[in-house]
Amino acid sequence: NEAYLEIGTFKGRSMCATVRDNEDKRFYAMENFLEFGMAGQEARAELMDNLEKYAKGADIELLEGDCFDLMAQPGLIDRPVGVYFYDGEHTFLAHYLSLAVVEPLLADEALILVDDATWPVVNRAHARFLAKNPEWTIVEKWDAKVDNDPMWANGLHALKFVRTQPSK
Repeated sequence: NEAYLEIGTFKGRSMCATVRDNEDKRFYAMENFLEFGMAGQEARAELMDNLEKYAKGADIELLEGDCFDLMAQPGLIDRPVGVYFYDGEHTFLAHYLSLAVVEPLLADEALILVDDATWPVVNRAHARFLAKNPEWTIVEKWDAKVDNDPMWANGLHALKFVRTQPSK
């Protein structure tokens, strides 16, 4: 009874891959399409086409707007988030807040995937957050050797969250 939450869905490629063979699960995608300027409306159209073609029948809710505002709305996510994928804005503050703001939404044990984790600003943000929050650990790193590495693009880190105090 958990959900998957993705921040930074863009054209929906990662979401389409995630729902494959998981159509009976609940998925949330948050995107504001602002980072891409005028291409944002084109990206939204391509997202909807991709979801229709590759994720038809999956229980996906697209939530449009600022992810930090959306995650703060009580009841918007109707169940604990078991898997959280962040590929939103790539600034130190955004990455740091992406972990802090999602924590109340997470299941008591959750997997967190941080995209573009090899970029120094991203790596510093989640390293600083984890240093101050012992419920979080890094469990795996797939670091890119170069920018836009053919194997891992700009890296991916898997974090684990285990709540030590009961959720309310």
